[in-house]
Amino acid sequence: MKKILLFNLLVILLAFACKKEAAVSPIAKMPKLLLTITTTSNGKVEEQCAYEYDTQRRLVKEICTLPQYSLCEYTYGTNKMFLKCPVYPIDWDYTIINGLVNQRLDKITNVRREYEYDPQQHLIKRIQYDASGKVKETISYIYNADGNNTDEIISGGTNIKYEYSNTILNTVNHSTYGVPMFGAESKNAVIRATLKNIQGVTLTDYIYAYETDTEGYVIKKITTDVLNPNQQARTTVYTYQ
Repeated sequence: MKKILLFNLLVILLAFACKKEAAVSPIAKMPKLLLTITTTSNGKVEEQCAYEYDTQRRLVKEICTLPQYSLCEYTYGTNKMFLKCPVYPIDWDYTIINGLVNQRLDKITNVRREYEYDPQQHLIKRIQYDASGKVKETISYIYNADGNNTDEIISGGTNIKYEYSNTILNTVNHSTYGVPMFGAESKNAVIRATLKNIQGVTLTDYIYAYETDTEGYVIKKITTDVLNPNQQARTTVYTYQ
């Protein structure tokens, strides 16, 4: 399920500039779509998933063989997206407004999430309600002047801090999955993510390094666990169409 929820991870580079005076090519190159993700650690494949798309370049299937077999299917309606994964089980109903996810309803548990955005389309708040309609959790998202998400503040005091390189990458993001956006992504590549609790104790701390193809698409991500230096880094390989 980690692959499905990569919706929080990385950078989107779909900025379109239109000027009357500028000469625009009649054929715009379409961004690549993600085909496979394979993650290995200690020489062993831990996670492996493949992705399929419809003629409108929308994600319709995620087929994972590791860590267990699962099939997740996306279908679409007017301002709607539906996700079903029988193995977990998952039956989610997304409402989409102006290309952004406005809310998500878990039709099995009746748990609902709402999403708020700023004028630049950055996700600034996620509110989760329990089955009775009471607020269960709130996450606020903070951005710096470059448009990078530097902090996630979770109700209860937990905080995730992100550090960035100066590199702009075509990383695995909403566009490469072909699914509706949860807001504009951070401009640069995340190189470190640190989770601390309300007492300031570090719970997780990861460093990321990337390899890219000639177009800047990430083909390999190496994740190092700072808190477990003796643990071998995890390597994730991406292929595209």
